[in-house]
Amino acid sequence: SVILTDGTTTIAGILSANGGSGGMGGFSDGGSGGGGAGGNGGSITFSGGNAMHSGSLIAQGGMGGHSGFSAAGTGNQGGGGGNGGQLLVSGGTLTSSGIVDLRGGNGGERNGDGGNGGNLSITAGEFVLQSGSVDLRAGAGNMSGADGTDGALSLDGGTLAVDALGPQALENLLVGGQFLFNSGTLRITDDNGFVVGSSGLIGGLLGTSLNLTSTYTIAVDDRLLLPTGTSLSLDGALLATGKTVLDSFVPVTSANNSQIVGPVLALTGSTIDVVSGTLSLGDATDLSGVNLQGTLNVGGNSATLNSAGYAQLGELTTLNGGMITAANGIVLGSGDVLTGNGSVNAPVAAGIGSTIQATSLLTLGDSSSVIGFASEGVLHVGSSQVTIQDANLAALGALTTLGTPGFGGVLNVANGAILDFADNLTGEGTVVSPNDSTKPIINNGSVVGTGPGQEIIFDGYVKGFGTFTDVVFNGTYAPGLSPAEVNIGGDMTLGSSATLEIELAGTSPGSGHDKINVAGTANLNGALDVLLIGGFENSISASDQFTVLDAGALTGVFTNVAPGGRLLIEEFNADIQVDYGATSPFNPNQVVLSDINFIPFVATWTGGTSNWTTATNWDINQVPNNGPPLYDAIVPAGTTIVDAPIEVRALTVGTGGGVQVDNDLTVTDTTLLDASAVVVSAGATLQLGGNVTFMAGGSTSGPGTISPDDATILFDGGAQAVSVGRFNLGTAAHTIIGRNSPVTFVVGQIDDDNTIKGVITLERGGTLNIGQTANAFWQTSAESTLNFENSTPETSQNQIAGPRVIVQGTMNVNGGLVRMRADTTLRSDPNYSGQGVARATVNMNPEGILRFDNDADIEDALITGGGTVRVRQESVKVATFGANVDMDIDLFETELGGTAFVNGSNIRVDTVALDSGSLTLDAAAQFEVSDVGATPGVGFFVGSAAGAGTVTIDGGATLNSVNATILSGGEVAVSNGVWNSTNAIAITGGQLRGAGAVVADIDNSGGTVAPGLSPGILSETGNYTQGAGGTLAIELGGTTLGAEYDQLAITGSAVLDGVLDVSLVDLGGGVFEPIAGDTFSILTATGGISGTFTSVNLPALAGDLLWYVNYGATSVELVSTYGADFDENGDVDTDDLIAWEGGFGGPAIHMSGDSDNSTLADGFDFLTWQRQFGNGVGAPLATVDTTPEPSSLALLLLGLGLTGLCKQRD
Repeated sequence: SVILTDGTTTIAGILSANGGSGGMGGFSDGGSGGGGAGGNGGSITFSGGNAMHSGSLIAQGGMGGHSGFSAAGTGNQGGGGGNGGQLLVSGGTLTSSGIVDLRGGNGGERNGDGGNGGNLSITAGEFVLQSGSVDLRAGAGNMSGADGTDGALSLDGGTLAVDALGPQALENLLVGGQFLFNSGTLRITDDNGFVVGSSGLIGGLLGTSLNLTSTYTIAVDDRLLLPTGTSLSLDGALLATGKTVLDSFVPVTSANNSQIVGPVLALTGSTIDVVSGTLSLGDATDLSGVNLQGTLNVGGNSATLNSAGYAQLGELTTLNGGMITAANGIVLGSGDVLTGNGSVNAPVAAGIGSTIQATSLLTLGDSSSVIGFASEGVLHVGSSQVTIQDANLAALGALTTLGTPGFGGVLNVANGAILDFADNLTGEGTVVSPNDSTKPIINNGSVVGTGPGQEIIFDGYVKGFGTFTDVVFNGTYAPGLSPAEVNIGGDMTLGSSATLEIELAGTSPGSGHDKINVAGTANLNGALDVLLIGGFENSISASDQFTVLDAGALTGVFTNVAPGGRLLIEEFNADIQVDYGATSPFNPNQVVLSDINFIPFVATWTGGTSNWTTATNWDINQVPNNGPPLYDAIVPAGTTIVDAPIEVRALTVGTGGGVQVDNDLTVTDTTLLDASAVVVSAGATLQLGGNVTFMAGGSTSGPGTISPDDATILFDGGAQAVSVGRFNLGTAAHTIIGRNSPVTFVVGQIDDDNTIKGVITLERGGTLNIGQTANAFWQTSAESTLNFENSTPETSQNQIAGPRVIVQGTMNVNGGLVRMRADTTLRSDPNYSGQGVARATVNMNPEGILRFDNDADIEDALITGGGTVRVRQESVKVATFGANVDMDIDLFETELGGTAFVNGSNIRVDTVALDSGSLTLDAAAQFEVSDVGATPGVGFFVGSAAGAGTVTIDGGATLNSVNATILSGGEVAVSNGVWNSTNAIAITGGQLRGAGAVVADIDNSGGTVAPGLSPGILSETGNYTQGAGGTLAIELGGTTLGAEYDQLAITGSAVLDGVLDVSLVDLGGGVFEPIAGDTFSILTATGGISGTFTSVNLPALAGDLLWYVNYGATSVELVSTYGADFDENGDVDTDDLIAWEGGFGGPAIHMSGDSDNSTLADGFDFLTWQRQFGNGVGAPLATVDTTPEPSSLALLLLGLGLTGLCKQRD
């Protein structure tokens, strides 16, 4: 024996405590003796200190002795091998990187038994295996001798540490033996994980099983893998500091209260069986603390799944009365199945493709979690009972089935549930839930019972807009989610304890009120409760009716109407009637809600032309008069004369029928007049409470009053004419004139003050003519609206007629042509109080045209949206735009002499066309022709071939344009104002004149530019181009620039061609006569001048005076002087001769010797000088004999070499 108790020991060589070999048996011819037994290996004990072993620790059993041998006899049996020795770690630390060999000895020859392998026991301290191997194999028997038993590595306390062993070392470490995992700690520090199995440490000891009978710790850095072929049996606890991985087809059994502590991953095909007690799995601090992909069989026991996130259940989970607990919930994925009975006390998330199958009582979910149960998969309740726990609505999945043939199932949902879109509940059975609107069953999917007698029964509160088939409601059914129209296939039954809850928010089924359509039979019982929602209690009419149920067949009645069903008591002192089709006019298979006093009663006129109050004139033989009940009166033919105050609910007058209103007639609801005649006599009133339609072909006339209150009145059109004395139009009333064809609507007066406060719509060329017979004008208020619809400029023009109209509200020109035939004023309403518009507002459709055919004063208005404003009249009419007017339109035009004055307003127009009309801008007005995008064909146009248009810019006004064209007959006078244009002003005809400013290029290709207003200076900031067809017209009335003669002052360049047309004018002292030396600067261009006028029209001058046009670098001057006054100083003297001599013989202008505009200075020009010499000189030169004599002249000509240059002129 070797005992180490303290200190530090290093074993680098061989430490041997082997047993000796058995002795050999004796030998003789007659027999032999048996071999001796091998000796047992010794013991090596470490009880303290630290030992480092890198060599060999050997405590083998000795080999058994061989038996003797005799040729003549039978030998005895060989000796048995000795047992291996023992390595005991009872304290301290033994670190081994060498060989531990505790093998048993082999049996001796002749059938000797093998010895048992030795034991490695760890009871305290720590045994650290770093490399090498441990051999605990038994000795082998010889021949028929028995093999010994492998030794054991037993962990009965202390620690077995496998430190940094590679895969090869793991395979070779243990050779034979068994592993007794009783208590203590197995610590694995290999980063590659610890593999339990045939190729690993424990596999070498156990082969295919790991049996844990008490709490045991396996410390791994990464994972503990149980590969295929390994099993795990738990009757204690496995504490794994890394993840425990169960490979496919690894069985795990758990008994009593066992644990696998740490994250657990069980792969597909693995099996965990809880055979008794509770199995606790996983790590509550790890989001993937439990991930089971195989099978978990809980049976009647318990499984606690610990995970920081959802615990994943695998392909199959079974319960047989047992329980699964998971604090953070369980999740089922696609293809996963949970089946059985018992309870899952955890939030349940069942994904698409998952299945939950109940075999008996099954409880699912967590009543404390708001997502206690949420499924997208399948739940089969069968004929069992499933209870779902959730703190909120449980979410049922794609399919929930109840019952089996002939046997219903039960689904309990304590806080309600929801079937979402495409989710289905099918079968037969009962859904148990509270009859509480806060815990409803919401069906937005589909509920389908098996059939009659095999329905799905709801005991609680049910709502939603999904479909039903063959259902029974024993609780409350509220169709939709406020409100809805719901379809029920098959039959619907309302039990005696049921309540049908109907919501009313309007009169339209589905959008306004609940309605149920039952394909089969609706079996009624229980209560009806009707709720008014959305403020409908303030707008419901006593005549409203609501069809709330429509069935293939109807049986039973409601046993009572709940308090909410008393619809109309407070408002109308009338009780609700629930009609089951028993009386006309209701369908026998409908449930209709109406007021008992408003069931339609009909009376039909049969009396020809006669008095209303004669009972025999009506088919019911009584007078439909004033109620109750109020009648619907029908006059199919003949004329009824209203001879007393009459009130009816509705009035219908057929084709050929008529109503003569000699006394007041009140219609509280709808009125239909079909090609009939209505006459309202003087002093009588036709009071119309509901909507009214005057069909085509009828007529409405008389001096009486039509008062529609706040109803809508439609005059349909056709050959219809309306002419009444007075028309009362309420604030909310709407009158439509000419829906399908033109209607002329002539009214003497509107209300007491002749003011329209409601809405009037003119369509299809309708005409509104008010005040012809009673008042000088009519007006609209700030809150009123005039709509103009469905007209065309050519054939169906909507028209406003009458002496005068004052528009103070809104006008909507929604296309077509609107003619304002009356004198028109657009202004703000002096009684404006915040309702409506603060000033007259005209909203133009881009296709709309607003035409003023008579005088129009637009004093305070907004005209916007595009479209066209046109001023048109045979004679000149004025549209005065005041200081608070804003106009933003597409086209402004005048025609047939129409005239527009703009005073201090802001006008924005895309296109202006002035054709035989005029536009005057004054008082700092801003007129903008925007021409957005500079679209060809739009812009500012003045004049046309058909007429003359005129624009005057005065009073500091501004005209802004993008494209501008002055056409034939057009005239723009820029007086005291500015014309700005982005692109060049094209003058193709007509005239631009004035003494204001033009900020633009000017392209005068065919018109006239006439500076001044007789006379004056026209300033241009830009370039001036005059083509061959253009004319510059200059007036001369004196020598003072601007005051007495014209000038075109250009800041840019000038390109000249075409005509210069000069005229002399009379400024009060007679027609101006220029004298010699007068000079007129008629054009300046700071950017330079090129070209000349090809034609110059100059007035005749007195005497020998001639006109000369001098083209300078930056100016054009017009000079009146003598032909020979070459220095243009007003006289002809020797200085002029010197000028002639300087230019003689070459090209010349007037100032270099050309007196006759021949462009040459020649002898003829000298002769002119000679003839005019002395003209204009202060002292007559004739008295000074300085004029050369003819002989001197000849000598002079010869001296100058001019004889040959005096040639014949053309």
